[in-house]
Amino acid sequence: MPWCHNCGSEYIDGVECCTDCGGPLTAEAPPERPDPGPVSLVYLTTVSDGYEVGMLEALLRENGIPCVRRHREAGEYMSVLMGRSVYGVDLLVSGRDYERADELLRFLRSGEFAADEEG
Repeated sequence: MPWCHNCGSEYIDGVECCTDCGGPLTAEAPPERPDPGPVSLVYLTTVSDGYEVGMLEALLRENGIPCVRRHREAGEYMSVLMGRSVYGVDLLVSGRDYERADELLRFLRSGEFAADEEG
């Protein structure tokens, strides 16, 4: 069975390219990757609505920073019931990504990027 050494996926015979990451496949299995263990999540910010949380999630994802939403109080329930929540949504990132995520957030909120695009 062919294997992808980039992402560790296994494929049936005859497949030549990984459909997950596009990497080449080889006959031998990739070496076992060490389990990184639990990831400690830290608070990054609270956003007020789904538009803002979507925008920040996209910015973080584009920069290789995974994040997790944590709804406050009955926020997720209120979003379904009423279409929005007054409680806000917390965004959490891993401790190792916090500094980069905070820097991106401060840059976004500063408005400096708008001036860069115009000039």
